Amino acid sequence: MKSFLFLILILGSGFWCYENYGQNLPVHTTLSHTDGRSMEVVLLSRGQSQVTFKRQSDGKRFSCELGDLSLLSKCKVYWYLRGSRGFSVDKDPYLEGIRDEMKKLAEDLRLAIYRFNASETNAQKRTVVNEIEALELKVNKLKLKEAKHLSGWN
Repeated sequence: MKSFLFLILILGSGFWCYENYGQNLPVHTTLSHTDGRSMEVVLLSRGQSQVTFKRQSDGKRFSCELGDLSLLSKCKVYWYLRGSRGFSVDKDPYLEGIRDEMKKLAEDLRLAIYRFNASETNAQKRTVVNEIEALELKVNKLKLKEAKHLSGWN
């Protein structure tokens, strides 16, 4: 009975891994070209005929035709990115989080300008000005994080 339960557990975990393995992006792997060249890459997305990846050594982004990859590399791309329908380079969860936070900060800035205009005393105006400066600083920090991430500079 214990071995039967153990078998069920193993089969269930195998099925779960099969269903969820390709969902954890980015994927670090080695891709080989049909002429034998290979490089360490981070897979980003794939289309019907191309794969987009970032070279690990310097972070540069490339696109390559799937037909130019070795059979093993094609299998890796299809396996890791099997749910992809077209290019999704901008679907990076890290970048989406940064951009959502920038949208929130932009709304806070817009509202702070209204609060500044509604201020009656100089102390209130100075407080709002300090809040605006702090919000602008946060936006600039997020822009720097976004640029750093897009350049591949970690």
